Amino acid sequence: MRYPRDWRRDWLVYRRLEIVRSAYLDLDRLVTGASPSVPEARRAADAYPMTLAAAMALLGLSAPPRASPYLARALA
Repeated sequence: MRYPRDWRRDWLVYRRLEIVRSAYLDLDRLVTGASPSVPEARRAADAYPMTLAAAMALLGLSAPPRASPYLARALA
């Protein structure tokens, strides 16, 4: 079988798009309240932090801070 020239580069682009797409689909399942008993929804909820981190890294975005530094000082 013959492959197009530079197919490996195209595959990397496709793989990156699939990671970002997966993050959006998982977010949709979480927001719409897909039944947690559905295996895909449960896996999406469990893996979402990793999926989101991978998608953000591929897009060149940094993760926002999880907690406000002011909240930590107020509670101390």
